[in-house]
Amino acid sequence: MSVAARWIRASVHANGTTVKKCECPGGTSGARLNRLFHIVAFGAALLAGATAAHGQSQTWATYAHDSATGRWGLSWGRTDRQTAINEALSRCASAGCRAGNVVLARCIAVATGTQRGPGFGTGNNAETAKAYALQFCTRGPAGSTCEVDAVRCAN
Repeated sequence: MSVAARWIRASVHANGTTVKKCECPGGTSGARLNRLFHIVAFGAALLAGATAAHGQSQTWATYAHDSATGRWGLSWGRTDRQTAINEALSRCASAGCRAGNVVLARCIAVATGTQRGPGFGTGNNAETAKAYALQFCTRGPAGSTCEVDAVRCAN
């Protein structure tokens, strides 16, 4: 029997119970592997439950910005991280555009100011995204004023 085939052997009894026995090289006990298996399964279930508890699927949001030209582009509602990045870069439409933070969020906003480049914010609702965008925009010099230019949220 190969080493790979000797890791865990399971047998099902007539009453429907399954017994797992480890035949591992080096004497690793079946109880230790069984405990590890349950820890991993519990972690996966906890993670799945946390996502379901929010009641909405998680989507990627990001921005791209060219500091030389001031151009920017947003992406939101994408289930694939790289697709979100590519979309933001495409919407920015400038050779100097660079992707910013890529996060799991439902909404993204951009605020532009009189004394500083744009501020970008994300959140799971429009108000949170706007608040963060304004917060980052107003970190400029004293007297800088900012306005929210765009807010986009996934359905």
